[in-house]
Amino acid sequence: MVFQKSKFLLPAIALSLIGIGALAQDEEFFAPVERMVNPQFKNEKERQEYMMKVAERVRSAAQRYASHHKGVLPKKVDDAFMSYMIFGECDDKTFTAWSIPNNPYLGKHKPIITGNIADPEKCRKSPPGKMTPGSVEYSIASGGKDFTVRVGVGNGKAMLDPKNQRLTYVLSNDADSQVKANMRTVQWAAEMYKEERFKFPKAIDDDFKCFFPWGDPKKKKFGNPLPNPFTGKLEYPVYTSMGGAFKERLRAPISIAPGRIEYSCSDDQSNYCIRAGDHTGKAIAGANGAKSTLILAKDGDGSGHGNDSR
Repeated sequence: MVFQKSKFLLPAIALSLIGIGALAQDEEFFAPVERMVNPQFKNEKERQEYMMKVAERVRSAAQRYASHHKGVLPKKVDDAFMSYMIFGECDDKTFTAWSIPNNPYLGKHKPIITGNIADPEKCRKSPPGKMTPGSVEYSIASGGKDFTVRVGVGNGKAMLDPKNQRLTYVLSNDADSQVKANMRTVQWAAEMYKEERFKFPKAIDDDFKCFFPWGDPKKKKFGNPLPNPFTGKLEYPVYTSMGGAFKERLRAPISIAPGRIEYSCSDDQSNYCIRAGDHTGKAIAGANGAKSTLILAKDGDGSGHGNDSR
């Protein structure tokens, strides 16, 4: 297990070291990060809403792992899995104490459990089983092609689906969320590139491909391409000219082949745009609804750290 203080935590930690006046000034700026690492809850409804977010982060972590490993899903929750959780380094070993979900019923961080539910659809349609309140469970399923994520709530059972109280709330593998995970991996590669080259990549060239998972720029070794869940193929993103993150987010989704990832560099290599096609052959919709487009850039998805689903 390798723990590391993430750069994203430094502002939150620094808040305890500065004066009251500066604290008030910075409180709003750092509020989204604070809500993630130290969430507060007033009632059961807020606890269950938080547990749903945790389940989404676990699903995202499993799919981020798959995007780094040529489509292979993690078989269990170990250090490699945790490195793809929020504040992890996506390196199969490094994560922080804050990567471990907070149990809203205990007020403590509790590890994710490796379960043995092999059929997510059967679990979804079954009555909720017993679970410790605030627990989170991940199970590899369907011979390694799927997974089951479920969470425990205040009544000592697995959470019911808020949209259908006759079903258990279960998250499993699906193509559109895998594409979003692939987008995050392209973003990760672009940020890694900038750390070494001081600018974001201006093309999907051999140099950029060396910054993809398990590549090596010094040895000019290409990293892994990403698993397109619609074609079953491993694919690098393609370069497409875009007009900047703010402008592109306000556009209605354009036609893009399912699973295709598009990358563009902007502002003299000081920013970038990433978008992708969903199962309908349109760009994935953004935070502002069906008439907006999901664009990843150096500011995340434009909605703030508080909405980061990892």
